[in-house]
Amino acid sequence: MNIGNPQAVGQGHISFNREVLSGLINPALLNTDALSYDAKERAMKYSKLLDTPMGAYTSNSKGYQYARDKVAEFINKRDNVSNADAKNIYLTNGAGEGVKLVFNMLIRG
Repeated sequence: MNIGNPQAVGQGHISFNREVLSGLINPALLNTDALSYDAKERAMKYSKLLDTPMGAYTSNSKGYQYARDKVAEFINKRDNVSNADAKNIYLTNGAGEGVKLVFNMLIRG
């Protein structure tokens, strides 16, 4: 579940993802030179697709609808199936949190 710190074994920092998240969390950065053009474009695209601001609770406890749709699309393509449905996908803060959630559901009847 927890594979550790990728940077500790030599993986570089994923700066593009961090730039996009920075633009979503602090939209004022989109009007500066602090972010790359590509990151600004991606942040603007995502900001139009998210139903609540980044960092806030989502309107659905399963996670952002757009992200769940993309996960279902990925599973369908990867596994050559058509039955992965975003309504059945729950996004968590990582594998450990997901397993904890499932165990809590199982033991609470």
